[in-house]
Amino acid sequence: MRPTFHEKLVVSGHDFILSADGKTSKVAPDPCADFVFNDIPKNVALMLADRLGPESNTAQQQAVVLNDKFNNIPKAYVRCELDQVIDVRLQDKMVAETYCSKVYTLKTGHCPFESDPRSLADILLDLT
Repeated sequence: MRPTFHEKLVVSGHDFILSADGKTSKVAPDPCADFVFNDIPKNVALMLADRLGPESNTAQQQAVVLNDKFNNIPKAYVRCELDQVIDVRLQDKMVAETYCSKVYTLKTGHCPFESDPRSLADILLDLT
């Protein structure tokens, strides 16, 4: 079985905060700023990272099952070249396996809505 995002995060050495009941987790603000918001000035990245709440561990570990109707839904993908959360090779694999009719590439990290909102808005407008 492939490691989950959280397992890879732990192995990467980032400070990982697990809730007392083990149901949720989050990355500490400083490493999150470096890892998730890697293309944003550090002071802004820290502010954004500090605002993130915990995420469900179940959501990160549970397999997604899609039926054939999923392939009939038009899809586009914004490929983020500097993303450290989802490796570019994995992004390319997801695009290939989900029948995306349009693929856009931004030279951003995981959160283009923060680091390059104008380019992301242009992409969204192109889809309308």
